[in-house]
Amino acid sequence: MWQALVDHHPGDTLDLADSATRRGRPEIARLLQARLSPVERLQHYLDRECHRTMVNAVIRDGLGDADDEVNALLADRGQWAELRERSDAGRPGAARHLIDGLARDGDLEALRAEMHAGTPLAASIVSLNQGRPGTAARR
Repeated sequence: MWQALVDHHPGDTLDLADSATRRGRPEIARLLQARLSPVERLQHYLDRECHRTMVNAVIRDGLGDADDEVNALLADRGQWAELRERSDAGRPGAARHLIDGLARDGDLEALRAEMHAGTPLAASIVSLNQGRPGTAARR
């Protein structure tokens, strides 16, 4: 079954390996992980496991405002889609970090999309940048 899943969803190989581990099948997890290069495995763990570990540590240890810490990390990494999801889910500060990051990057196209999605902060930043030289949207 695991092999069939990987054959039909090769992009989910490491997620399937994680699933095998959680289901008490470490030998299957090792076989699935071995199908990918070390670079692919490292990227997976940097993007997912380290992020989850950091989030859990922030929440568990009460290191300041957990939402703000996570939002700041995502903004620093340019993970706008995840910040958008957090904003849509009502996570405090996510919209502010999203808009601030897009403005910092000069991405007026994305700011306009946020404005049209109803994010008030985006509307004010877009209006401030209208007609200013050197504020062309990134491509």
